Amino acid sequence: MSATRLAAVALAATGALACTIGPASLASRQQPAWSEASSATKHVIGVRVRDGAGELFDRRTKKAFVVRGTNYLRLDDAPKDPLDALLDPRASNLTGIRSDFRTLRGLGFNTVRIFLDLCRIECIGDRSGLNPRYLDKLARVLRVAKQEHLLLLPTLNEWDGFVGYRSAIPRATFAGSFNGLYLTSEGIKATSRFFTDVIRGLQKRKAPLEAVLAWELRNEQFFDYTNVPFTRTSGRVRTANGKTYDLADPAAKLRLMDDGIRTYVARVRAAIRKADPGVLVTMGFFNPQPASDPRIVRTAPLLARSALDFFDFHYYPGGSITLAQAVRDFGMAGRARKPIVLGEYGAFKFAYPSPDEGAAALVDLQVQSCAAGFDGWLYWLETPQDRELWTGGAAGAAIRIAMSPQARPDPCVFGATTVRNLAQGKPVRASRSVPSSPPEHAVDGDAESIWTAGEDAPQWIEIDLGSPSSVTKIALSVSQYPEGQTRHRVLGRAPGGDDILLHEFSGQTKDPEWLEFSPPQPWTNVRHIRVETVSSPSWVAWREIRVLGTSAG
Repeated sequence: MSATRLAAVALAATGALACTIGPASLASRQQPAWSEASSATKHVIGVRVRDGAGELFDRRTKKAFVVRGTNYLRLDDAPKDPLDALLDPRASNLTGIRSDFRTLRGLGFNTVRIFLDLCRIECIGDRSGLNPRYLDKLARVLRVAKQEHLLLLPTLNEWDGFVGYRSAIPRATFAGSFNGLYLTSEGIKATSRFFTDVIRGLQKRKAPLEAVLAWELRNEQFFDYTNVPFTRTSGRVRTANGKTYDLADPAAKLRLMDDGIRTYVARVRAAIRKADPGVLVTMGFFNPQPASDPRIVRTAPLLARSALDFFDFHYYPGGSITLAQAVRDFGMAGRARKPIVLGEYGAFKFAYPSPDEGAAALVDLQVQSCAAGFDGWLYWLETPQDRELWTGGAAGAAIRIAMSPQARPDPCVFGATTVRNLAQGKPVRASRSVPSSPPEHAVDGDAESIWTAGEDAPQWIEIDLGSPSSVTKIALSVSQYPEGQTRHRVLGRAPGGDDILLHEFSGQTKDPEWLEFSPPQPWTNVRHIRVETVSSPSWVAWREIRVLGTSAG
């Protein structure tokens, strides 16, 4: 779906659009929300190509459906590697889940992504098969989702490590390897049997499968280049599609991957659709990695041709890879005939020292991603707490609210009241710069890139916000060696006005801490922000300068 058409349909996100799987208004929530979509399926959401672009749509109303939601976990409090306890059958009380789902639906969200296998003790299964108690709990969660007018997107992280389906795969050949799961008939049959058994188990429990948006074959699919058959440099191998590939030929190995995953998707999808007619099938992928990473992700060939109904790509801002680079690596350019959902995006604490800064970054990312070709969004993460990322409910639910259709019906625009980082990507100049560390590095969204003056204080850097703005927070990421006593002045200037001192930071600082200040009341009519370093024991430099606030421009 194009950004223009997406913006048009998204304007109704708190009304007809966001409620395409439920009532037309929150006031009528008790009315029946589900109906037979067609004679063949109860599933409401389908996929179509319109004006040359793929989009999700409501089969009943024929209107476009834009995924707006979250990833939902109930992380346990284990000291190491906490896992999801959402579907743990020992925790039978659904009150908390129902309350969370109701909160999300009240904000206009329509989709929740859950994990079926991130469990510790009472998991989805073991070598003897699926756990009936787990399926009981999953059926109850599906009923809650339907009652709260939400769709679920169940995904799998490492199901083969938890249940006995993969153990039936012969290990005499590469079939028993990680890659064999995708490339062999045995692996495809095991995956198909797993999904079929899950669906049949839920049908037996009369679970409302119409509350499933799609079955996701894998949270993040990749091939392991350090495992067979890719470690072999000679010989030939025959895969599930009946073709034979020369392992001495690097190009043949790439064809093996592409052909193999297409075969895997087509056959597993057919098995799922046979068990659950009309349901969508998708798969998740993280950003393709550099050549030094043994995990090979090849999404471009799948975008060109595969049986997936839509794609789920994952990207997190704040690192060295920009969204534009990720889009290029995914191979998204010119590939618009299948919908693409940004199924994971979130704010890492190392990159954003507070939830409000994380929320501003995610709003900016969402707006950018519209033009890049994304058709839906599921932010990471709704859980009481997370060690690495800011959760949706942190600090007054800054991220949850900023991402909600209620606050921003159109995901492709900021909105007059949307707090965002006004400095990112804006024109910037400085008193001095080292050629390899220009002032643009201080406003590029990457805290690892640095502007440095290459000289001692006093030095300054100035940002043009582009239009008169209301500023609610200043955040400066320190680049300094050695640590020591510093003094920095933040000045603001209205159009045609003089510089006015807004705040002064003075004290002991060190790399890579953050200096932050929020005024009691927003500074208004600010067009330019200048940061002057008056004294410092090191050359003057900043990793990142963020100016949070609102702007009509």
